[in-house]
Amino acid sequence: MQAHRSILLITALLALASPIAAIPPFVSAEFELQDQLLDDLGAPVLGPVDLEYRIWSSGFTGKLLYKQVYAAVPLGVDGDFNLRVGPFGAPESDPEAPLTALVVAAVAINFPGVGGDRFAEITVVGEPGPRPRIRLASVPFAMRALETNRSRFADTAGDIATPGGVDAAIIDSIWEHLNVDGGPPNKDPREGLQDTDGDGTPNWIDSDNDDDGTIDATEFSDGTDINLATPKLITLSGNALTGFPTTLLVTGKGFRAGLSATLSGNPTPIASVTASTFQIGVPPLLLGGHPLIVKNLNGEVSNSLTVTSLSPAMAKPSALPGSSVGSSFLSLETRGMDQLVAGSRVTYRIDTMDDGQLALGSLSRYPEFNADINWNSAGRLYMLSLRNALFANRVELLPDLDDDGFFDFGDRILIDTLERNVGKGEGLEIAFDAADGFLGGYVREHKGSVEAIVFHDRDGNGDLLGANELVVAETRGSLPGERSDLAWDPVGGLAYLSHDPSLAGALRLLWDRDGNGVLEIATDLTTGSVDCVGADFDANGRLVVVHGNDSDLHLRRDLDGNGDLTGPGEDLSFGITADDGCDVDASGNIAIAATNGDLVLIHDRNGDGAFVDLNEIETIGGQTTSSVAIARSGNGTLLMLTSHGISLDPITPLP
Repeated sequence: MQAHRSILLITALLALASPIAAIPPFVSAEFELQDQLLDDLGAPVLGPVDLEYRIWSSGFTGKLLYKQVYAAVPLGVDGDFNLRVGPFGAPESDPEAPLTALVVAAVAINFPGVGGDRFAEITVVGEPGPRPRIRLASVPFAMRALETNRSRFADTAGDIATPGGVDAAIIDSIWEHLNVDGGPPNKDPREGLQDTDGDGTPNWIDSDNDDDGTIDATEFSDGTDINLATPKLITLSGNALTGFPTTLLVTGKGFRAGLSATLSGNPTPIASVTASTFQIGVPPLLLGGHPLIVKNLNGEVSNSLTVTSLSPAMAKPSALPGSSVGSSFLSLETRGMDQLVAGSRVTYRIDTMDDGQLALGSLSRYPEFNADINWNSAGRLYMLSLRNALFANRVELLPDLDDDGFFDFGDRILIDTLERNVGKGEGLEIAFDAADGFLGGYVREHKGSVEAIVFHDRDGNGDLLGANELVVAETRGSLPGERSDLAWDPVGGLAYLSHDPSLAGALRLLWDRDGNGVLEIATDLTTGSVDCVGADFDANGRLVVVHGNDSDLHLRRDLDGNGDLTGPGEDLSFGITADDGCDVDASGNIAIAATNGDLVLIHDRNGDGAFVDLNEIETIGGQTTSSVAIARSGNGTLLMLTSHGISLDPITPLP
């Protein structure tokens, strides 16, 4: 048979026996328990053991008043141990018969229908049942000396438990129904004498137990935990998103360090967390609303606020600083996350500081000035220009050697020289290969003939004197074609498109697919008129071309890889008038910008190539312009340049 013996010690008993009766005794809210655990044969039990200590109102059945749990209690060689009982136990229990949180209350207070005796019970976790209960002797009952501090309010010495002569049942009723804090009932296990937030006020009279800024009554109604800080979202500042990554300020209450946030279910970064504010980093988003939800480390989850992306998906153009960008031959190039350059026939604007701000760059000093601008891989800007000089017209490449945003006219690289009065160039385009060799194309009108010129610094030495570095790609009739575009395939060579109204094939594709400098493919893409053209390579290295006129807009894709763009499914017609301007970006899912009075964005957002899903063809009214350029920044944001300025499309960044 198992056996144990207990010795309960409280120094408060000595205090009560002190002869200095005039000083109110200090009564502890806890007591020491010494005990010994023996097995059925009387031998000491080996430790450590997990113990549960209970206080009952009866030696057999009765009401369970208090419970405390101890893990891994060490035992001496004789099976002896020492525990400190109190001051707090486990409050959770049957709501109809809740435990008492404080051991002093369990021992000292007479509950309705509960007598004055108290019985202690010890259970060794893992044994079949509890060990026999032992009636508490006088020492723990010294806790009742707490009531001597209230005896001066009683009418008689016999009324110690009934201050002012008021029956204890009335006090119990007041405790149950007064509900000072307006939250759960006072007898709810979450209330009582606990001080959850440490503000010195017990829960039952503290209207905000967890100090999260939301009163208990509201949290009780909402079903959130009144003892755990619950985040609440109130406002968002800057909730008008563009295509660039954005930082929003969130205000509310109950925020705690370590909280996390999701936007449309996706984790999003947060910073600068205080109890009432934090910042959230927002990437470019799809059109529409996106729920923001935050969660504290304690598991409490906030309400939802909606982060709204601009509507329509393509933002209306924002004006560029300084004068108008111009109305024709627009050029737009991007580099990295924020850098971009926007140019026209006579002006350009550039962001060289990665801050998203465009500054006014050089202006033309020549009436026949025409240019295109681009970066090399090192981030240095170059301008390909046609300069009307004193005795000749010159096609020149101008670097920005000091990286100040202005081109160095004294360090020109001469591309071509034409006679002053009878030569000019149109449709200038410039790019750089993987080794920073410059390449480009233009249409030259010279002494009654028109030639399509392609150049490529294939050896990277800075001139065009090597083999196949400056090529007359095609000689045409006498009618100049001003529309052209080019694209560079890093695994192949240069693809050049130019408009030739003198030939039956009004739009010609000239393509050096093997990168040897010889344009071995020459394909007529259309026999109709061409008013705009754009070219790019997609992520799979396939050529994508867009061209339009006053009757239709076409998208051509080299799906089969043979280079002619005329196979099954390679020519897609949209039935959209595009006789003013068009351009294509295929670096991600294909996006096309076209204009004829109204600006139209055609964007294969889901990558299925069908262009029939929601918001994949959008008309943005009131954007009359004679040209358009489109590009994509490093984070996947689409940008469009029109004569009105820059437009942004807030799309999800590409993987």
